[in-house]
Amino acid sequence: MSIQYSDLVTASLKRSVELGVRMEVYTLTCTVYHHMTAKEKRSFTLTRLTGRDSVKNRPQWDKFTELVGDGSLVMFSFWELEEFWPTDILETYHTNNRRRLLEISEIVRLFIPGKTFRNLTELLEFLSIYVPAGDSFTDDPAAIVLRDLSTFVASLELKSKQDVAMLLSMEMPAVTEWLGKLSRVAVRRTDEIYRLPDNIRTGDRDAGGQSIDFSDKSVVSIFSQEGRAAEIIPGYERRPEQVKFARQFLRALSSDECFLAEAGTGTGKSLAYLIPSLLYSLQHLAGVVVSTHTRNLQNQLYYKDLVQAEKLTNTSFSSLLLKGRSNYLCLLKMHIARANASRLFDSRQLLEMASVLIWKDLSQSGDLSELGGLSREVKREVDCDAGFCPGPMCAHYRDCFFFRARKAAAKSDVIVTNHALFFSDLLSESEILGKPSVIVFDEAHQIERVATDSLTGELSRSTLSSIFDPLESRDPAMPDRLQTVTGMIVRATDDETAVKTAQKAGSDCSALIAEAHSAINSLFITIDKYVADYRLIPSGYSRRDRLVAQHPLLDKIIPILSELHDVFRNLEQTMTRLLQQLDPSELETDEVVEAESIQNVIASVRGFCAHIDNLREREDDKWVRWLEVTPSGWCSVKIAPVEIGEMLNKLVYEKYQRLLLTSATMTVERSFEYIEERLGLDRIPSEAKRTAVFGSSYDFRSQVRFVCSAYLPSPRSDYYQKKLSGFLRTLFRKVETNTLVLFTSYQTLQQTVRDLAGQFPKLLVQEGADSADKALHDFVQLRPAILFGTESFWQGVDLPGKLLEVLVITRLPFSVPGDPIDSARMELVEKKGANSFVSYSLPSAVLRFKQGFGRLIRSSTDQGVIIVTDNRLVKSSFGQVFLNSVPSEIEIASSWEEVENAVDFLQGT
Repeated sequence: MSIQYSDLVTASLKRSVELGVRMEVYTLTCTVYHHMTAKEKRSFTLTRLTGRDSVKNRPQWDKFTELVGDGSLVMFSFWELEEFWPTDILETYHTNNRRRLLEISEIVRLFIPGKTFRNLTELLEFLSIYVPAGDSFTDDPAAIVLRDLSTFVASLELKSKQDVAMLLSMEMPAVTEWLGKLSRVAVRRTDEIYRLPDNIRTGDRDAGGQSIDFSDKSVVSIFSQEGRAAEIIPGYERRPEQVKFARQFLRALSSDECFLAEAGTGTGKSLAYLIPSLLYSLQHLAGVVVSTHTRNLQNQLYYKDLVQAEKLTNTSFSSLLLKGRSNYLCLLKMHIARANASRLFDSRQLLEMASVLIWKDLSQSGDLSELGGLSREVKREVDCDAGFCPGPMCAHYRDCFFFRARKAAAKSDVIVTNHALFFSDLLSESEILGKPSVIVFDEAHQIERVATDSLTGELSRSTLSSIFDPLESRDPAMPDRLQTVTGMIVRATDDETAVKTAQKAGSDCSALIAEAHSAINSLFITIDKYVADYRLIPSGYSRRDRLVAQHPLLDKIIPILSELHDVFRNLEQTMTRLLQQLDPSELETDEVVEAESIQNVIASVRGFCAHIDNLREREDDKWVRWLEVTPSGWCSVKIAPVEIGEMLNKLVYEKYQRLLLTSATMTVERSFEYIEERLGLDRIPSEAKRTAVFGSSYDFRSQVRFVCSAYLPSPRSDYYQKKLSGFLRTLFRKVETNTLVLFTSYQTLQQTVRDLAGQFPKLLVQEGADSADKALHDFVQLRPAILFGTESFWQGVDLPGKLLEVLVITRLPFSVPGDPIDSARMELVEKKGANSFVSYSLPSAVLRFKQGFGRLIRSSTDQGVIIVTDNRLVKSSFGQVFLNSVPSEIEIASSWEEVENAVDFLQGT
């Protein structure tokens, strides 16, 4: 080995035998090295039991720690041992021996960002790509990984190794010592270079590809069994529905039509719309924007599907993967956070911060999602922030990831973005996305929600107070930006009157800002008192109470809001007068930045004035108002439009003709009527619009058993919770595979966890809205495992193959009663003379049910069981609407034995 330790013990854990659900037998194999020569190997047999039975392994613990002695211990993860020994014993050992405890998983998090490895074998497979095969000095996987990982890291050109060593020296001294040893590792040359992908690609759509024309024949040729797809895509099989989709979209583009297309899972819709889009771009030299909702699909589209589509069209396009500002690393904030890390972060967050420093040297895009999920605390300290950004005056401007992407947008033929940024760009008229000729909305079922969020106004302490952040000086010794701009005006004129006018305007602005802070403080003292008096602070998820016209809280806060509104209007006018005294043509670059900061504040003030206006018009039923309270007691007043169709028509449908809206869940009983009404698509003339439903390429009859436990009571009964918990207990003892249980309320989820009372050691729970990523990560790592999830897991979760084989839906996903936006929309439906349940609640629940249903089968080889425990699916008058909207036949189980029979499908019995 090239990495040198005098006394080293490696430990590898492997499951030997599984004895039912409650017991597993593992082998912990330890190898003792002296000056990197193996001297002794010993194995310990460990049993994994539930609860405090883990104490039975205590004799093995004593022998294990005696074997390690004063040597350095290397493990994939020390906390793997939590399954076998009490946490307090492990924590004590970890604290006392952290200088000698080297965890491979921590090093991986630092130097291989965003990658997930479940064990040493998977990590070795990855390292073998970049590290030349070494001598077979041992069969010990932990020792081999330590050698190859050391070689891999030593070969990386990293500027931040020293910074990381200093950052972790107190909290993780073993990692710091290991980094010090790397300087003595001999690195052999390799042709493979580890690098993260770029979010910007240059290309020339005019160079090559002229042989492919924009025609139906061209599309058919590409997707034929003898065409380019067969040449380029390994194992390609022609999908008839994919070809139909591509041909119909091509015709829609030719006719300047809006196209609504539902494409079941496995259709291959990404290539079906990318190929026609690129062909149109080739012929017309037109720009294409593809907008999605989830980050996973955005990345897949850019790094996989678009690359394939370019090959299929035999050309290359300049393209960009574009995300919102907060997705990018801010180099300035990162350096400030590094300098203050010991004050800002705990030990786990310090490791995250160290991983940011390393990743920054490896990343080409600066996209923080490459890190695989940062904690909120660390992300807040390093992400791009409009209020903080000094723009071109920043010392890191030339290397700025955010501005690099923004500059590329103007030059890109194809931009892959997300719905939130798309609508934000439209509403702000910043035109980052330019004037594309083709717009594709993938995951189109999310448009109403995202567009509503874009138009939602929020009044909270942070949103209101942060309006003035751009005016603050980053250096306490320097004047703020109001003073700076006032000084710029004074220095630029000899007119005494102009000087006095500028000084008065600057002074008035400062006074008005102080008044605004006072009104904001008064507003939230009033709101906080109301929340405390009525005991409105929730547990779990946030509480949302609708503020109807005569709500008592509105009576209390509207006078204060009116006062704040007047202050804001005066401030807007005064700041505008101040800026009017500047001549933009005579400003230096840094002076333009200062002026733009004030202009940004004016825009923010103007926006909040509009929100306050709408709040004060309490009888205006075009808006819905509500009070939101988080479990921590954080309060905000929010306002959102009841309908977004008019806005979409004005901003999108009237401006762009060649539109595609596609998703796997757009129809209810094969009808687009609901989504057309919700998105305002009914405003588009029928002759300028076409619709189509394309079936899935998966064989649900052979791949899925879809069963409803009709013998359980209705979810509306008092007995349902007890029976549900008992059903899940029986199910979990039967199945030994990854199982996802979807809930519609966090309260039901929590009660079920309490009912099961720790009986299943691999039961993972979504603790709150922010814990979904971690729960999903652990679910993949710990399989077979059980995952309880709510809203976040009904859509966007991709768990193919063995990662998910059993899906349980505990309740038909109707909206939570009393949700402010849903209740306002239902009222509006009733005012129009329709039945709100039939026209709104039911179709909305069906689309969400289809999303949940779609979590299970993600490939043509997947198999699984879907169990619905809500008997309304087969016993209610509306249940058939759900059944008519999914691609599988229901089995009605009248006993547990019939459910068990369906589950046995996984074993092929």
